[in-house]
Amino acid sequence: MLMKNWLLSVALVMLTSLSFGQQPEELVVEPGDPGVLNLAVARHLDSVIYVLQRGEYYFLTERISTEYPLYIKAEDGDGPRPIIQCLPDQEGANFALFSLGGNTLFEDLYITGYDALGNLVKNIFRVDVDSIKFMMENCFIDYDQQCPTRINVQGVSVRFNNCTFRNISNVNDPNNGRIVDTRSNYTDSISITNSTIYHTGDLLLRTADGALNFFEFDHNTVYLTGEAFDVGMIKNVKITNNILYNVEWQGADSIPNVGYIFSFDSVGTTGAYTDAEREFDLSHNNLYMEQSLIDIINSGKRTIPVFTDSVGTAFIAAGQVDTTGLISEMLVFDNPPPPVDEYLQVFHDNYGIVDAIEVPNFWADADPLVPGEDDYTFNYTGVISVTGSDTGGPLGDPKWTATAYISGLYDRDKPIRPVICYPNPAVDIINMKFNLVRQSDVTVQLFDVLGRIIKSVDYKGLPSGMNTIPVEIGKIDAGHYMYKLYIDNTEFDTGRILVK
Repeated sequence: MLMKNWLLSVALVMLTSLSFGQQPEELVVEPGDPGVLNLAVARHLDSVIYVLQRGEYYFLTERISTEYPLYIKAEDGDGPRPIIQCLPDQEGANFALFSLGGNTLFEDLYITGYDALGNLVKNIFRVDVDSIKFMMENCFIDYDQQCPTRINVQGVSVRFNNCTFRNISNVNDPNNGRIVDTRSNYTDSISITNSTIYHTGDLLLRTADGALNFFEFDHNTVYLTGEAFDVGMIKNVKITNNILYNVEWQGADSIPNVGYIFSFDSVGTTGAYTDAEREFDLSHNNLYMEQSLIDIINSGKRTIPVFTDSVGTAFIAAGQVDTTGLISEMLVFDNPPPPVDEYLQVFHDNYGIVDAIEVPNFWADADPLVPGEDDYTFNYTGVISVTGSDTGGPLGDPKWTATAYISGLYDRDKPIRPVICYPNPAVDIINMKFNLVRQSDVTVQLFDVLGRIIKSVDYKGLPSGMNTIPVEIGKIDAGHYMYKLYIDNTEFDTGRILVK
């Protein structure tokens, strides 16, 4: 919920910053010849919201580069997502589909890194301007041989919620294949929530000795990822409520080295943070590696991973790592991707070096040129994992909404559950449900799209624990509104409601 609220608040900030403070109109981009989206963005820049038709192809003739906010979404409805795909440029394959120079929001899109002639791009998104925000909601990102999100600048915030990433790898060089790569740059925050990631080659996040202030990885399902987490460069880490299934399939580099699911080894290589101010929450995860993969690793020339290294063990002993609620439970997925044991066997038989070797198939989709976003599902069933979360929901549930992003620091004394608004849309009354860690005064304010306060309600001395407050909206005109909820005069949550 809070991630969705963040999305909506960023969207409204973007919208009200465009077109002289007025909400821009939606421009429906009709599918047609390759380049129609390129031409639309070049013509209208940041003056409109670009709406793509569901189930239609939008071929890019060149990279879309921006120096302004960019908002692209699918039209309303339940059909297949619009498909964004590139044609090869004069260099062969596009280095990136998008170069982002302003706050960017993508909703309900299918974006593939295979170009129209079968080349595989290195990056789908490049972030090229300091301190911008990049958000994706309910998007499907498919095929990339290095990392779909490359950050080339400082102070960036990235938020991915309810998204799917698959086929992120260079199969001949699986040390490429990350979801986000900060390229040694200082990054403000990265949050990946309620998402599914599968068939990837390398680390889920690569900081490459660049400091990261906050990393959230919550309620995700991760299946068959080559390496796991290097948390050593991050100040505040929250990796919670995830299913990590066959994660770290690369194992260690070679015998007798050991691989780690959570590597702390790079702690101290940056002077940005002291050890004392760092905090790591690794609680409530299902860490499961199936026996067939263990057998492949053991039969080769590498070793199976363990939980953490000696540096991580020291942090745990010092009480700076929350490791409660960890389980190892095999799950039965309804419709998983096909196994790739043959590929994994070749990888391990060759010390992890597969360059110039004819490798078996690793991809989850046999025909990457015909996108198939619904080929495989992860509606898993389990015994322990359905109650393993301290937040009351199943581990790794891609539809989970109780995320816990706190800008900057992750403070255990702050209420981390967001506001749940229901019904939404509403007619006469909207209820706001939230948790308080102590007795507090609460204020709710409603804003129109121009940022004007249209309603403010105070609630004095609400008790600790879960509270539900009704907000009367019967006299408010129909439309979209922002809310802000303050706890003891400090803003706690913001989001959007729809009044019918």
